[in-house]
Amino acid sequence: MRLIILLRVMRTTAAAAGALWAALSLGVLGCGDDEPEPISGPAKEVAGVVQTFERALRARDYERICRRLYARATARAAGGKRCAARQRKLARRIRDPRIRVESITIRGNAAAVDVVTTARKQPEVREKMQLVRERGRYRIASLGEPGD
Repeated sequence: MRLIILLRVMRTTAAAAGALWAALSLGVLGCGDDEPEPISGPAKEVAGVVQTFERALRARDYERICRRLYARATARAAGGKRCAARQRKLARRIRDPRIRVESITIRGNAAAVDVVTTARKQPEVREKMQLVRERGRYRIASLGEPGD
């Protein structure tokens, strides 16, 4: 419940600036196979950002999230110079956050990632993360749009 509330609070906060919060673990799924489909190129870079985000979230490294993983507009929407402190406060009760990547779609300098987020004692939530290429790398622009 708290992860959903955090995502909704972040969605509300970030929606005003066109950016939201993302969370958690990596598991790229194949098309009906039990084995993950190998990825390369931009999709691999996007998957790496999601994985790095999960590690930072689990470590509660909000400075890294705000400064290195969020797009500039996302960090501004999440509190600007107070981004890390605000993220820390919003996420303080979330335990064992995870995200499962279901698909990655690349379109030019943008990427859409369908994910399922979970946290201890909370239900799964389908979300869509948006990433943008900024300063030479993909960065998190938003999370919170309902997944398919």
